[in-house]
Amino acid sequence: MALDPVCLGQARVLLAQNKAAASARLSARRTEIYEALPAVRAIDEEMRAGLLGAVRDTLSGEESALERCRTRNLSLRAQRNALLAGGGYPPDALDDRPACALCDDTGATADGRLCDCLRQLCIREQRRALSAKLDITGQTFAAFDLQRFSAETDPSHGLSPRSHMGVMREYCVKYVERFDPTAPNLLFRGGAGLGKTFLCACVAGALCARGHWVLYETAAGAFALMEGQKFARDESAGEEVQRLLRCDLLILDDVGAEFSTPFAQSAFHQILSTRLGAGRQTLLVSGLTEEELRGRYTPQITSRLEAFELLPFFGADLRKHRA
Repeated sequence: MALDPVCLGQARVLLAQNKAAASARLSARRTEIYEALPAVRAIDEEMRAGLLGAVRDTLSGEESALERCRTRNLSLRAQRNALLAGGGYPPDALDDRPACALCDDTGATADGRLCDCLRQLCIREQRRALSAKLDITGQTFAAFDLQRFSAETDPSHGLSPRSHMGVMREYCVKYVERFDPTAPNLLFRGGAGLGKTFLCACVAGALCARGHWVLYETAAGAFALMEGQKFARDESAGEEVQRLLRCDLLILDDVGAEFSTPFAQSAFHQILSTRLGAGRQTLLVSGLTEEELRGRYTPQITSRLEAFELLPFFGADLRKHRA
């Protein structure tokens, strides 16, 4: 399970900002309490001075110094807690406690691993980035309303669009639950207004919530990025291309709607070959029929499309029906 390096960087910044904000709040609270309860300040200063003296005496060979300091500080802390309680403050009001006890708000555990607090921040940023291109908030499996699809049997398929979409929804739910490097690549194929993008959003949002790195882009947008990387030497475009090639799941929408050029063919082939070779999953969405796909793309591309599991969409255009 990969993490988006861009979102991870943003998460590290957020973690540092949260830590700085917590430190500022503690400093303000300490100032407030010291002004309201000067005796608390005096006790804190006495405890700090006593600890420094105990360390100095221990280094000089007095082994019992630290134990005496500990006993004295326990008594002072009890007096301090009583003063804080009398002023309406909790006993830990002046304690510098990290939000995450595992990493002390550094983002890394003692053994150098990424802390879960930083991972969760990164997942939140990944979800925010995905939401900027694909509505994953309102489009969920729970909101996938089968009643919108016709219950009349389609003669060419032998079942109704409603029954078929129920099967498709369950397939995608299980796809998310079992998603790993062995999961199949998917091809959503069908006309406009049949629920392809909605179901994509369901898959994307559910996988993102599980911590997977999901990116959404149109075919035209992805190929434009690759063109900018190659011909304009656009560094930011190059970084975006690497993200497209490395994410856990790439959703490439409107396949076949892009301008058909030799470069677009080459870019599409590179995406498919790189991701298939690396064992990274891709979900393609197209309004073209199988014959149209074969007529539009090179044999090298269509042969790679054979590695995709087809999920067909059929029925009436739901958008026209709503209108």
